[in-house]
Amino acid sequence: MAFGLITYQDTGRREDLLDIIADVSPDDNPLSTMLGTTKASQTNHEWLEDYLSRPTSVSAAIEGAAATYSDLTQPSRRNNIVQEIMTTFRVSGTERAVSVAGSADPYDYQASKALRDWKNNLEFSLLRGTVASGSSGVARQMAGIQNIVTSHYTARNSGTSLSETELNAMVFDVANDVGTEDVFDMVLTTIELRQKIAPETAGNSLRYFRR
Repeated sequence: MAFGLITYQDTGRREDLLDIIADVSPDDNPLSTMLGTTKASQTNHEWLEDYLSRPTSVSAAIEGAAATYSDLTQPSRRNNIVQEIMTTFRVSGTERAVSVAGSADPYDYQASKALRDWKNNLEFSLLRGTVASGSSGVARQMAGIQNIVTSHYTARNSGTSLSETELNAMVFDVANDVGTEDVFDMVLTTIELRQKIAPETAGNSLRYFRR
């Protein structure tokens, strides 16, 4: 049966392309977003760190007695290396001149993506960076949190499974070490471990986590 002209035969149909770009890349960076910042004037960035060193005890003084003095401790000098994080991109003039869907200017779009890539790299370095002083042809690298924390941490037995109970035990160990209940206000973990620590049915345990 003849139908004249149907869509299967029409070579002049225009494309059906939405003028949007759906970007589904994960780019949450809670650590670098919430940490404070300072200005470095050298590639070796240093600061002083101090803690109360006297153990707590029942303290009572005899009325009228002469004061006695114990040895005092000086702050510790800590340091880290200043790391340069670079993300590059390039867009040709022709690409910016032609008509494209989803963005008014491909350069602006790629610049936005590059900034997000840069922040992802920053987040990774803050967590897992290994210190390197750098040399000719070798980049400097800062030590991340996993490598720079040398005190006030808790070590667990090998083979221990992470759970809400285990997390509570780690929080207690750290709080007992630093002498405060306000140990942290954010836990960084994978979604898989989050489900083990605080499943949706786990009542109050969800207070430890930000969604």
